[in-house]
Amino acid sequence: MTSLSLSAGRTTVRLAGRSSGLPLVLVHGNLATSLLYSALMDRLPADVFAVAIDMRGYGDWQGSPIDATAGLHSYAQDLKALLSSLNIPKAHFLGWSLGGAIVQTLHMTYPDLVLSTILEAPCPPYGYGGSQGEAGKANYEDFAGSGAGMISPAFVQSLKSGDLGEENPFSVRSVFNRAVWNKRPAIDLEELYLREVLKTNLGFEFYPGEVLKSSNWPGFAPGKTGLCNALSPKYLNCSALTALPKKAPILWIWGEEDRIVSDRAGGCFGTLGQKGLIPGYPGKEVFPPQPMIAQTRHLLNAYAAKGGKYREIALSGCGHSPHLEQEERFLADLVRHLNSFGPLSYI
Repeated sequence: MTSLSLSAGRTTVRLAGRSSGLPLVLVHGNLATSLLYSALMDRLPADVFAVAIDMRGYGDWQGSPIDATAGLHSYAQDLKALLSSLNIPKAHFLGWSLGGAIVQTLHMTYPDLVLSTILEAPCPPYGYGGSQGEAGKANYEDFAGSGAGMISPAFVQSLKSGDLGEENPFSVRSVFNRAVWNKRPAIDLEELYLREVLKTNLGFEFYPGEVLKSSNWPGFAPGKTGLCNALSPKYLNCSALTALPKKAPILWIWGEEDRIVSDRAGGCFGTLGQKGLIPGYPGKEVFPPQPMIAQTRHLLNAYAAKGGKYREIALSGCGHSPHLEQEERFLADLVRHLNSFGPLSYI
């Protein structure tokens, strides 16, 4: 593990394998750090040069805040700077959850840096929350129902206080055990991982971000700062992937029991409204549950129709963290994908 200075800040970088090997950059998800990829990195073949970084606003990051109006392009720029600092001309990029949307943004913005894109339980490509249909049509012009307002203030307070108890339903441990992993990690690993979650930079410039009021249900719209607003469909849309003249292969791995990214995600306000948990629900015609899996498949099918290639792997019994819940299967699928390129193909 080392510390690295980028133009936007200073952060932690983890390295594994031979520096002359096939480069693989691992991009963690929301409320996580590079540490959550360390066990996977240690098990990769020696001819893979694995690199993981604490992304902007997480872990040991010290630097610029998150401009939501740029979507995830600031994160893509950080990864570009990472490759430059390590003298890596191009790499495979594996992105988990938020990281999946980041590597898609990198792919469409800097395609010459990408050997392939590996999506692990990725955030939907047309933004998280506030949209409907496979093509991600916004429910309202102001994108109400997406952004920082989706995050419970009680959960943010648990992050601030460092609450890792099990009695509070909004504690970090309770939320992760309920929503993130379908197979709970060993208690020592769970403790280690959750303490990394507590390193998240909090506030309107980081997590969850600025909340704006809206006259549309459920009463809030995305602001201009912070991570959760950057994930709003107002600022995130990866459809430009389909227009790339040269299309790197994409591998998509997701868990069928994922409660965070699914066609009826537990945190989607369309799902919550249908269950009667949010007052004033306007009905499924106005605000249906967001079909997140269908949206990802829609984009990748369009990518394939225009000359790209992708492979989809759905893991039975798996939640939102395939590399932690089904380590052997995930590792095997990842290595099989990387082996199809060869250790020197990036030169």
